Amino acid sequence: MELSGFPADSAPARQDQQVGRRLPNERDAELVRQMIAGDGPACASFYDRFAPVLFSMIHAILRDQEESEVVLENAIIQMWKRISLYDGRRGSLFTWAVMIARHKALDRLRSRQSHSQLTEAVANQPEEITAFAPVSSADALLAGGDERDRVQTDLRQVGAAERQALDLAFFSGLTPAQISAKLGAPLGDVKARLRRGLLSLAGTARPGPNVNEELEEQATLYVFGLLEDHDATAFEKRLENDAELRAFVDDLDETAAACSYAATARPLSPELRARVLARVGKRKSAGFPPRANRFAWPIAACLAIACSYLVAERGRLHQRITALEQRDVLAQIQVASLTSQLKSAPDANAIVVWDQKKQRGLLKVRQLPANDAGHDYQLWLIDPHDKNPVDGGGFHVSNEQTQRIHFRPRTPVREAKGFAISLERKGGVTKAEGPTVLLGK
Repeated sequence: MELSGFPADSAPARQDQQVGRRLPNERDAELVRQMIAGDGPACASFYDRFAPVLFSMIHAILRDQEESEVVLENAIIQMWKRISLYDGRRGSLFTWAVMIARHKALDRLRSRQSHSQLTEAVANQPEEITAFAPVSSADALLAGGDERDRVQTDLRQVGAAERQALDLAFFSGLTPAQISAKLGAPLGDVKARLRRGLLSLAGTARPGPNVNEELEEQATLYVFGLLEDHDATAFEKRLENDAELRAFVDDLDETAAACSYAATARPLSPELRARVLARVGKRKSAGFPPRANRFAWPIAACLAIACSYLVAERGRLHQRITALEQRDVLAQIQVASLTSQLKSAPDANAIVVWDQKKQRGLLKVRQLPANDAGHDYQLWLIDPHDKNPVDGGGFHVSNEQTQRIHFRPRTPVREAKGFAISLERKGGVTKAEGPTVLLGK
């Protein structure tokens, strides 16, 4: 599938300006020191530097102007409050800001969707990849033009399949399984595309000799926030004791953050800037009057250290709870890709989005041949606890265009291990009799 966001031509890689190779700089360090000190103008400088590209990225995720402004405002305020937690040894200030803003945008995207909306979003996502902006877009003049052009040039070095997977992971927050279902590609291929795509963007940020392909794949999923909770915990423990892997992940973080420049630039309203700075002004640190007690400053220092620790722990706990809540929602949604079993229609395919808890789903079929008046297609759910496939209902196809069908199984399904569509006589049957036309899990 050709991506609309990038040109197909390639250009020589520029090893001196590859995506993700930013080094800590004194400008960032000074800005952070001023923000920690509660300097309002420093926050204005932070906003002017980063807000345009952050907003464009958030808008690419949410596709809503007003909601994107709310998310950006809250993200900037959170960065202002937690700036003391930023560690310049782990990456640039830009990367830190992108990761916070992206997580907030994905949180909002998932929280605003009910279970039924989530299934609709997965099954009905447009075929074209639209989050990435054209390289020649005049929007680049609005914000970060030079950096945007550099990132777009580097993206030309990445294959179309890899760019497509990166887009769906970064801007849609789709898991490898969901990307696999959407593209009709094997899960292993999707993970490999993500790994190859991010490593290609990273350029000179190659792993050390002790980082094998399996660790490269885990690192790629980790920086996108796509590792399962138990896998993420195990990976983080390894990071604590593996400096080589830690350095590699930090490089990939920088590279992933640079993908934000691929979003179409969006203009920011002056009112938003004024609103953010007004909120910052209300949060300036209050001064403390001098104390004669010679123990006051040591006590204050101890209290500050304790408070910083508690704030950090609270932040980590909040992130973990949020991640668990998201996974609880998504864990109830199962996405399957069905491929053609017909020699006469090899391109026919379908996506099934199944809500196990609510026992209902959405079927999206494409390029399935029209059936005659005496036959219907029938969906079956494969439940290992039932000796026969469970009837998911019948449907009629009058042409080969895309059709969407909501369905409920006739009997409860304990576990859906697979899905099939067969061609049966008109009105449907209780047990499959006709040929299987689509099959998948």
